[in-house]
Amino acid sequence: MDLNATSRSAAAMDLRRKSETESCRIFAKFIRVHTATFRLDTRIYLHDNPTTTGRGNCIAAIIGKNPGSATSPVFDKWGCLSLSGDKMLPSVWNRFVAAFHRADIEIPKNAYVRVWNLFYLCDKDPTAALRVSRLISPSLASRPSMNFLRLSASV
Repeated sequence: MDLNATSRSAAAMDLRRKSETESCRIFAKFIRVHTATFRLDTRIYLHDNPTTTGRGNCIAAIIGKNPGSATSPVFDKWGCLSLSGDKMLPSVWNRFVAAFHRADIEIPKNAYVRVWNLFYLCDKDPTAALRVSRLISPSLASRPSMNFLRLSASV
């Protein structure tokens, strides 16, 4: 019996449980345009829970298709995500934390992984999200800070 493998497996299970119960390590800002929800500035904190967008050191970035089912009870304000069954974000947290543990390196204080998306409209179905994004893109012209959404809809 390989005790190291057993130990790593137990540690991985602990990490999974911890990430599922400590979802407030994942933060973003949600906005509404008409009835559509967009998730911006998504960060997966590996060590501690920030209180403002100004805190933290980005140590890596990943790219996803679009924000899936994760939501927030508040809009136009940066805050903790409600994962709502989203498995990608906790999986990213698990992988990075496990890599630090496996390398026997302490996780830097305020370290986070930035999440970029091909487009930012929240929907489990990326095809539906892209369709809605295309429908509402003309209204985004009145929001200069949101021009990247209009560009992503043309992809």
